Amino acid sequence: MRLSRSSARQIDALVKLLDRIGRKKETSSVGVPQFRTRYFKLPQDDRPYFFDAILSKMEVAKPDIEDALAEVLESDAEDPIAWSRHLTQLRRRLESPRLRAFRYFLSTSGGLPFLLDLRADVLTAHRNSELDLGPLDEEIAHLFTSWFQAGFLFLQELTEDSSFRQIRFLKEHDMVHPMASLEEMGSRLGEDRRLFALYHRTMPEEPVVFIEAALTQGLVGSIQKILGAERPPPKSVRDTAIFYSINNTQLGLEGLGLGKALIFQVVELIRKDHPEVKVFSTLSPIPSP
Repeated sequence: MRLSRSSARQIDALVKLLDRIGRKKETSSVGVPQFRTRYFKLPQDDRPYFFDAILSKMEVAKPDIEDALAEVLESDAEDPIAWSRHLTQLRRRLESPRLRAFRYFLSTSGGLPFLLDLRADVLTAHRNSELDLGPLDEEIAHLFTSWFQAGFLFLQELTEDSSFRQIRFLKEHDMVHPMASLEEMGSRLGEDRRLFALYHRTMPEEPVVFIEAALTQGLVGSIQKILGAERPPPKSVRDTAIFYSINNTQLGLEGLGLGKALIFQVVELIRKDHPEVKVFSTLSPIPSP
């Protein structure tokens, strides 16, 4: 596909704006919202070319790292202080201008949700186009790794008393066992059911990943016995927790392993609240967010 002159100019202006943000020649409070607005106006088919442009035009130049690299190679590794100092300097030089720019997004309102959408677009473009956008994806994923640590995340249990907005959001984002209507959420929030969600502190209204569990007597071998017509009445004795659905609500977080982090936290919470539960199992297949 050949870019039109208008699209090429639009992409070039967007790259230059991102570069100014990264070099602090544009205040983040002004430049970041402006960048978001312009980016969303960029047609979906043109976005892969924008990603390709920032990979080629916002990269570390070889002369920028030669001195630091030479110091590392010439440094005496037996002097730990000097060795660490040279390595630190090299790492600083290796950070790309685009990554520095994206880091500023995290400190602005709406910046994190935007970067999640951006990485989702990068992943889609990487899979569906002939362009190799792997380096860009890895950079943004690396940025998310530091921002989706325990200190930024909190766990919350959703119940029948949770807000309508929260319940509707979960209904719309269950891709493992989709629901045809909101009323079906009742079967996910009953007395022998548990639903937990992991939130980021900058996005407290939208969970980034959630998991559904059934408290049963013994192992259950099919989803029909949990959600379908074969579901038995609730047992008074529940010694097993079956995780039957786990969903990542943000494509931009794919591959970061938040699902595993959620499971570990939920297991500990169920053990605390239900000491009679001794067995924990998953009902395959469950995708790994």
